[in-house]
Amino acid sequence: MNLDEFHYKKYHAVEYNCSHFARDLWLKLTGSDIGDLVGAFNSGCLDSAMPARRGLQKLEQPQDPCLVWLAKPNVPPHIGVFVERRVFHMTPDGPRADPLHYLASLYNHYKFYTCLD
Repeated sequence: MNLDEFHYKKYHAVEYNCSHFARDLWLKLTGSDIGDLVGAFNSGCLDSAMPARRGLQKLEQPQDPCLVWLAKPNVPPHIGVFVERRVFHMTPDGPRADPLHYLASLYNHYKFYTCLD
């Protein structure tokens, strides 16, 4: 699947951050709109909102595609999409496609989710 359009997205802390990017990418990849997660993520309650979301299932290992939630103490949580063996995510410097092991070295916790609906 061609994801070139996502390489040119522009970051904005409120209007287009990692959660907006993950929503748009997930919609392109799966056809499923996870827009309700954007509000939950931006409110800071993603840890409880994601597992409670109807149709969202936690995975033990990444699958292509899946949502990747990353966290560490005293830092806002981060989200990306695992696709083509990398985590495609939005940063203040723009979109990046990083290997999971690189992001795992930056964050203490990471979890994988898929949407069933």
